[in-house]
Amino acid sequence: MTRNELLRTIEILFWEQSFSDLSMDAIAKKLDMKKASLYYHFPSKESMFLAVLEYSYETYKKKYQSILGMDNLQESIQEMITFPYREKNLFSIVSQK
Repeated sequence: MTRNELLRTIEILFWEQSFSDLSMDAIAKKLDMKKASLYYHFPSKESMFLAVLEYSYETYKKKYQSILGMDNLQESIQEMITFPYREKNLFSIVSQK
């Protein structure tokens, strides 16, 4: 699993459960890896969350750059509205709270 695939999977987990409800044990289990391997990539849950937010922000930014290049205003607006929920983009939600 690449780092981006790892971050994407964890992003979905944080989308589905709150930070406080999601343990490192549960994350490791969902990733089908040992908790020690997870700590190899991320020294703490907080550092993991920040890495996921950075990944999520970059995904969000790239998507919105492509949306701004669209010619059809109605399609652009529809894509802006549906992208965060369809793709479970964590940054888009965290930035609203």
